[in-house]
Amino acid sequence: MAQVPQSKSRSSAPAAEATPDSQAETSPAGGDASPADSASDSNATAEPAAVSSHPHFDDGGAHTWETEFEAAIARARAERKLVFIEMGREQCSQCRALVQSVLTRPEIRELVDEHYVVLASDCDEPEDEVFDLAHK
Repeated sequence: MAQVPQSKSRSSAPAAEATPDSQAETSPAGGDASPADSASDSNATAEPAAVSSHPHFDDGGAHTWETEFEAAIARARAERKLVFIEMGREQCSQCRALVQSVLTRPEIRELVDEHYVVLASDCDEPEDEVFDLAHK
């Protein structure tokens, strides 16, 4: 197992919620891209897309996972939802259980899909925005 440099070592944190408005001021382009903007591009596949399943665990396609914070925020704004962040690591048995056994239960799946956009984040190398939210 590879050692993580001490400066990058970040402990696993439970799933966190982010509201779409929490990043409103940090848009790098100075505004939000609308779905129409990406549709007008000649190469629509260049834009990162949500993955149909979790990037590390098999959730049987229960949720459409985002793997980038900004994409999750943009989708949450468009769908008027919150962001549910699963911040874990591939080797974590509890993370696997959450994704494969808990979030796939019909009553949980329905609740999550109704209110949240789901974001899978690696706790060892999270995006800065995810790290900041986990340590508030």
